[in-house]
Amino acid sequence: MRIEHGKLTGDQNITEDLDLQGIIYGSAEVQPGIALHMGGTITENLLILPGGICKLDGMVFGNVHNRGGILRILGTIKGELTGEGGSTEIDPQAVIGGKRGPAGSGD
Repeated sequence: MRIEHGKLTGDQNITEDLDLQGIIYGSAEVQPGIALHMGGTITENLLILPGGICKLDGMVFGNVHNRGGILRILGTIKGELTGEGGSTEIDPQAVIGGKRGPAGSGD
C-alpha cells in the first residue's frame, strides 16, 4: 500500500492501494479491487465503485457516493452520503452533513 502525506492537485483516479494522510484538491474515485485509507482531506467528492474499499477517517468537503463498494466512515462528510448497494458502516462518532453518527446517513 502506497502512503501519501503530501498534496495531490486535481481529480484523482485511485488505481492502487493508498493510505492518504495528505490532501486531494479535487475529487477522488476508488476503482474496483482497490483500497483507500482516507486519513486526510478531499476538497470535493468521493466515489467508491463496485468492489472498491474505503475507510474514511479524515474529511470529505463534498459528497460521498458508494456505488457498490465497502465503505467505513469514522470521519467527516460535509456534504451528503448516498449509495447504490455495497456496504456502508457509519461509526457513531462520524459526522455526515453536520449530524453525528448513522442518523446523518443518506442510505
